[in-house]
Amino acid sequence: MAAPTKVKAVTIDGGVDVFYREAVPASASATDPSALPVVLLLHGFPASSFQCRNLIPVLAARYRVLAPDLPGYGFTAVPAARAYEYTFAALTDTVATFLDALAMEVFGVRVRLRGVDCVQRPQAIKAIVSQNGNAYEDGFGEDFWAPVKKAWTDPSENLAALEKVTSLEVTKWQVSIPRSSLSPKQTLHLEYYRMTRAGSAENQLKLLVEIGEFEKHK
Repeated sequence: MAAPTKVKAVTIDGGVDVFYREAVPASASATDPSALPVVLLLHGFPASSFQCRNLIPVLAARYRVLAPDLPGYGFTAVPAARAYEYTFAALTDTVATFLDALAMEVFGVRVRLRGVDCVQRPQAIKAIVSQNGNAYEDGFGEDFWAPVKKAWTDPSENLAALEKVTSLEVTKWQVSIPRSSLSPKQTLHLEYYRMTRAGSAENQLKLLVEIGEFEKHK
């Protein structure tokens, strides 16, 4: 049985205010949870730790579970003065700083966004679960990826075409599941609102374009 999920925030990495969700087994809620095995849940695009809300209490029956919102997503706030570079390397550094701030040394990690380089601390990772990651060409559906691939070829000419991937229609496609009655309507609108706030869509498009660099060299 898990204790209720708590929402917290910690300011790290030169002013990045990281919002995160945390839960522990109910038996450990009144004690120091630092000795518990840790599961780190990293969300995908376009999403936030909110997508883990049902998974967190299941895992927290046995583990200390941490689910942060990455910079540019959810409720994590990045001040303009920080001049944050929205790259995979920067996201990786922020997550590493987040783990340091919470004194996390050994953990299992579940990843959906390609943005976090788990190899940075191989000695700290006991397990990796990769969910919904594309490792084959058929996984790149044309409706979503066709404009993205054009931007990979020439970002300066085709970046504007990527605005489609942050639309309400595409967000609905991303967060929907076959049994759509299990996907509350507020999920769609929360993720869409947070993703399209000032500056967020532009920063996330930069990450999509950067994926093209990995594709060229894989």
